[in-house]
Order: sequence, then C-alpha cells, then structure tokens
Amino acid sequence: MPADRARPPASSRTQNIRSSLLADIDAYLRCCGQDPERIFAPLGFEPSAMQNPELRIPVHSLMDLLNRCAAITGQEDFGLRIADWRGMPDLGPIVFLLRNESTLRGALRTLVQALHLHSNAMYLSFDEGEDAAVLAMDVMTGEEGFSHHSAEMVVSALLHMITWLVGPGWLPLAVCLRHARRLPERTYRRYLRCTPDFRQEFNGVVIDKADLDLPLDHSTATIERQVSAIITTMTDEVDVYVYRVQQLLVLTLPRGEARATVVADLLQVDRRTLNRRLAQAGLNFSALLGRVRRELATQYVRNSDKPFSEVALLLGFESLSAFSRWFHGAFGQAPRTLRAARAG
Repeated sequence: MPADRARPPASSRTQNIRSSLLADIDAYLRCCGQDPERIFAPLGFEPSAMQNPELRIPVHSLMDLLNRCAAITGQEDFGLRIADWRGMPDLGPIVFLLRNESTLRGALRTLVQALHLHSNAMYLSFDEGEDAAVLAMDVMTGEEGFSHHSAEMVVSALLHMITWLVGPGWLPLAVCLRHARRLPERTYRRYLRCTPDFRQEFNGVVIDKADLDLPLDHSTATIERQVSAIITTMTDEVDVYVYRVQQLLVLTLPRGEARATVVADLLQVDRRTLNRRLAQAGLNFSALLGRVRRELATQYVRNSDKPFSEVALLLGFESLSAFSRWFHGAFGQAPRTLRAARAG
C-alpha cells in the first residue's frame, strides 16, 4: 500500500526532541507526591527545560526519564498514565497546521510531513489501504531506552491526538505494539479503550478508512501562513535529506528492499545523486542502513518475543544465519544472549 513519509529534521543530526513533555511529567509527579527535581537531576535536566517547551533535549534522556519515573513511582503503566494526564500532545506550531486541514486524512498526512519539527528521532508513517489505514511510529533513540513505557506512551499520544481532532467518540480498529503484554488487560482497556494486539511488526494504530473523511474544525489561513513561515526557517536541507533517507529505510527494510537503488528511486534521483547528498552530511548509505538496522534490532530483540527468524526478515535478511552473523558483528553477542539479559 502507498505510504506517506515524513519530511524531516531541522538544526542538528543529534537525536533530539522538544522539551514540552517535561513540564507535564513534572506536574504529574508532584500530584503523585514525588519530588521531580530528585528524579530529573541525575539525568542532567535543567529547570529551564521545564519552562521552555521549545528547548531541544536528547531523546534517549527522555526515554530514560520515563523508565526512571516508572521505577521510582512503582507504576508499570507510567507511559499510559502520563499520556492520559497530558491529553493532546504539545506539538508546537504543528498543531495549527493540523487544524487547518479539512479531514482527518489531511491532518495525518500533514503530521507525517511536519513531525520532524517536533523531533528528528520520531519517524511516522501513514499507509492507506483498501479498508483501513495504518499510522505507525518509530523512535530512534541511539540508545537502549525505548522500553514498553515509551512505546505505550507514544501510541496513546497518537490516540489522544486523533480524538482531539475528530471528537471523543472516535475509536481505532486496532492498537498494535511490538512488545509482549506487560500489564493487565483492564489497564490497557482503561487507557486505550481497546485491548492492543501485541508482538506486532509496528507500534501504532489501525484506522477505519471511512474515518479518514471525518471533518475537522478549521483554523484561519492567516495562522497557516504564519506557521508555514516558521517551518521554513526551521528546516535545514541537509538534515532533512538524511532524515528522509532514514525514513525510507524504516519503510523498506521489512520488505527486503532497503537498497540504495530502491531508495534513490523513491526519492526520484539516481544512485550517484543519493550518495553525493549523503556525503555532504559526512555519511554514506551503508552507514545509515546499519544505524537503522541496529536501532530496530535492539527494539525487536530487547522489547519483543518475536522468533529470531521473523526478526531477521523484518530487518531485511534472507536467512536467520545471515542475521545472526550481522548481529554478532554489530553487538558483539548473539541475539539470544541480549534477549536473555533483558529477561534476567
């Protein structure tokens, strides 16, 4: 099925995200009787990060914070709780662009194209099929911090965003999570209003195709022009190109098509142009492919119980033995060893 893929990042190739979530976590922890400063300080967060939502913070630090909060509060459903606490995510100027669309379909396509303004580590895809559409999110942390708390918070945030756009009566056809079930079914139903499908190939939601035509409230064209001007100033061409290539690698890997020629065709350039543009960023195609594979491999091996033969296919390998050799070279250990360490 055809896919819309984000146009991305601004400013820095460091994996970062706007700090808007920190203020919500701070307020939630205080309501729980916790001391946010004691929890935040060891991770290097400054008080200014809670006061200015436009500051950029390392995305892996935010993922680590979610894990730390869950451990200290004893709330295994912390990701779901914080998503429910904040409701509609603070996406900055992107919100005005979403409201300017006439239908849910238009808003989701706009979100795919503009999400890099919120984070250059978040990769959103929107695949529209015959009867349903899939809205899936990948988060590249550069670390090992993408736990079930992070995945569940991100997916719950997508649900809150859609209900904010079309109304509280909306329900997804399905919610999909890569990891195995970690919480009681009633907990998931309370926060997600359905029982998720676990051990899936993606983190995201499945939407009835008819719902894509649901109308939205409109903002004004003046606001759209103002926000579009802001977006133009925030976009760096080289970073956008690198993000776009990584976005396509996330899309093509499970199809076994993550090759330079295929990505070049999708970008409507030849392979030489692709290599030249990546070289301008001090990168090459093989390095980016390896980066994306390592990120996804960590998530599949650490956070899911998928058979390694299936993981191999999702990462674009033709055989389990080829995947095992690559994994040992990339991580210095067998995938079974890494998974066992997580379980221990």
